[in-house]
Amino acid sequence: MAPSTMRRGLPLWVITVLVGAALALAAIATSGSSPAQAATALSISKTIHPKVVTVGEKQTYTIKITNNTGHRVRGVKMWDPLPKKVKFIRASTSLRKPGSCEFVRSSRTVWCGPYTLTRGQRFTVKIHVKTTKVGRYVNTAYVSHRTAGFRTASVSSDSAHHRAVKDDDGG
Repeated sequence: MAPSTMRRGLPLWVITVLVGAALALAAIATSGSSPAQAATALSISKTIHPKVVTVGEKQTYTIKITNNTGHRVRGVKMWDPLPKKVKFIRASTSLRKPGSCEFVRSSRTVWCGPYTLTRGQRFTVKIHVKTTKVGRYVNTAYVSHRTAGFRTASVSSDSAHHRAVKDDDGG
C-alpha cells in the first residue's frame, strides 16, 4: 500500500469504509429496518470449519458474498474483525486479485476489496487462523458497496459460532 494512502497505520480506504458503514448503520437504526432488509443488494454467509478445535489448531473462516441485484455494484468491500482468541495466518479470495486482502494488525481486521461485481456474481473469501485460547466465541464478517443510485443502506453481515478446547477437554 502506498505511503500516501496511510493515516496513522490504517489505510485511507479502511477509514472510508468504516465511516460509510457507520453512516449506513445509522440509517438502518433510524429507519427501523434490519441490516438484512436494508442491504439486500449484497448477501453474505459465513461458516467456520472445524467449529470445535483444540487450542493451537487451525480453523478456516469461509465468507461467501453474492450480488443479488440485476446491476453492477462497485466498491464492494468485505471486512472481518477477528476475535482476540485467534492468530491470523492468511486470507485469500476466489477473485484471485493478489494483494486485495490484507490484515490490519492495529484493528485485528481482515479487509478485502474493493471489487466490482456484475449482476449475480459471487465470490468467496477464506481466512485461515490458529486458535490461541480456550473459549467460545462469535465472529462476524461484513460486506458493503458504494454504488450510486442505491437508496438503502449497503452493509450486510453474518456471524458464526465456534470454540477452542484444551487437549484433555475432549470437546
